Amino acid sequence: MAKLSDADGRHFRADAGAIVEGTLRNFPLQVAQHMLLNTARQFVSIESGTEMDPYWWAHFTQPAFLVHDVQGTLQQSGELDPLLSGLNVLDAVFALASGIACVVLFFRLRDPNIRALIATVALTLLANAFASGALGGVFGRYQGRVIWLLPTAAMIAVLALRRSPR
Repeated sequence: MAKLSDADGRHFRADAGAIVEGTLRNFPLQVAQHMLLNTARQFVSIESGTEMDPYWWAHFTQPAFLVHDVQGTLQQSGELDPLLSGLNVLDAVFALASGIACVVLFFRLRDPNIRALIATVALTLLANAFASGALGGVFGRYQGRVIWLLPTAAMIAVLALRRSPR
């Protein structure tokens, strides 16, 4: 694996603006399509994982305290991701059920505060999907870090439903 020098990094940074500008000018529709597709993919990507296989851990040298701390862990050996796959299935099912509950409760409840909460959570999840998917890349951990908002909103809405007069 070749290592880049500081001079290489400065050279790449100097050209980055021109490359981005030229790409947007010459391929605006393709860029927009790619951003929308990545936003949609990110919106439904909920995953816990290490995303760093043993090959990369073998070349990981800094910071020294972290290198020392990961020695012999399941993450370093590549054994953690298979263990997380069952959790990922459970997370996806729970998120889907919570999303369906939020949609149903949004239309069932007339409380404007609960409807605003559900709408805010939905917009937050969409904004996160856009910020990470369209501007970066599609990685399940990004949406996985905020997906807890969905079941929280569903639980609050269910509590509000139980307290509302019939």
